[in-house]
This record gives sequence, C-alpha cells and structure tokens, in this order.
Amino acid sequence: MTNAETTTPANGAELTNTSKSRLASSKHCDAVTSAESNMAITASSLMISGILFYGGLGWLLSMWFGNQALFIAAGVLVGVAFSTYLVIIRLRQMPQPLQREIDALGGR
Repeated sequence: MTNAETTTPANGAELTNTSKSRLASSKHCDAVTSAESNMAITASSLMISGILFYGGLGWLLSMWFGNQALFIAAGVLVGVAFSTYLVIIRLRQMPQPLQREIDALGGR
C-alpha cells in the first residue's frame, strides 16, 4: 500500500481511504434503504387498513340496509381511493435531503 493512508481500528485490520469511503457509502445506502423500506411498510399499512376500514363500514351499511353487496363494493373502492390519497400525501412530505439521496441512487 504505497500512497494510501491506513488506519488500524481496534480489531487490528488496516483500513485504507478506499475502504473508508466504501464503508461510508455502505452506511449511506443502508440509511436510504431503511427509509425506503419504512415508507414501503407505511404505504402497505395505509392501503390495507383503508380497505379493511371502509370495506367494514360498507359491510355494516349492507347489514343495516338489507344485505346489499353494493355497499361493500363502494366501501372498498372508497378505502382504496382514500388510502392512495394518503400515500401520495406521505410521499410528498418526505424530507427533501432524503428525497435527493433516493433520486441520486436511481430510486426514481
């Protein structure tokens, strides 16, 4: 290792500048991947809960008005629409620095 600056951590292994930059890049990617997975879990949860909640309201209305399946279908469709709207709102509220990092890594 001629022109590379080395560092010896506690475990005795030597790290070069290249190794340090790869390690930092790896941590950066882990943070972005973590944020993306959190957003994916949030979006999935919103979609499932919206469909179940409004589908359940539709089912209650169908029981009240004499078992008409139209209310269940309407409730599910309203749940999908509201959930999609909430996911879009959450995506727009994503912090800008994180959004720029995702864009730089080819996330869009």
